[in-house]
Amino acid sequence: IIELANRLGARADDPARYVDLRQSGTMRLKPGGAPRSFTARQRTGTSSSGFVWRAKFGPLGTISVVDSLVEGSGYAEARLFGVLRVAKIAGTAKINQGETLRYLAELPFNPDAILFDHALEWSVDGPRTYRVATDTGPSRAEILFLFDDAGLIATASAASRAFGQTGKRYPWHGRFWDYQDQSGRKIPMQAEVAWVIDGSDFIYWRGRLDSWTPVSAEWVAK
Repeated sequence: IIELANRLGARADDPARYVDLRQSGTMRLKPGGAPRSFTARQRTGTSSSGFVWRAKFGPLGTISVVDSLVEGSGYAEARLFGVLRVAKIAGTAKINQGETLRYLAELPFNPDAILFDHALEWSVDGPRTYRVATDTGPSRAEILFLFDDAGLIATASAASRAFGQTGKRYPWHGRFWDYQDQSGRKIPMQAEVAWVIDGSDFIYWRGRLDSWTPVSAEWVAK
C-alpha cells in the first residue's frame, strides 16, 4: 500500500487535510436519457471517509444537487432554483453504503487518504489488483482496483450498488485516465462511471477535473 501511495505521489511529509476539486461533464439519469451538462465542486477528507459534492445543472444552474458522506451518513438532494426541494434521501443503509463506495472509488482523486485514512482496510489480490473496504454491517463497502502498465489505477469496481429510486442493485464500476501532475500527485483528470444493467454499461457520469487543490486548513463541509 505504501508503494501505491508513493506511485500516486501521496505526501507523507506535507499531507493535505482535504482536497478541493472542480469538475465539469455530463450525467444521465436513466438508460437512454439525454445527457445533462453540469459543473461541480467537491471537498474530500484525507483522514476520514467523507466528501461534499455540489453541482449545478441546466441553464443558469436551474437545478442544484448536493451529494455527500459526512461521519458515515450519506445524503443526496436536488433543488430547483436553489430553493424548492424536488428530491431527498438521507441516512438509509443503501445511501450510506452507496456514498461510501463513491468515496472509496474516488481514491485516485485523493491519494493522501491512502496513507492517512486509517479506517481503510487494504488487501492485495494480485500484482495488478488491490481491494479496499471500510465500515461493517449493511453499510460496509468494498472496491476492487485494477492497475495499468504504469502502476496507476485504471478501474474501480464494486459487485453491486443500489441504483436510482428503485434501489435495485447492479454491478458498478469507474474508469480513470489522463493522469497529470497536480501539486506533486498523479491525478486522473478524466473519468467515467457506469452501472452494468442487463449486461450493458450504462455510463451515467462522465467528466473531467478542471482543478485539483490540496488544502491544509481544517475540514469545513461547505
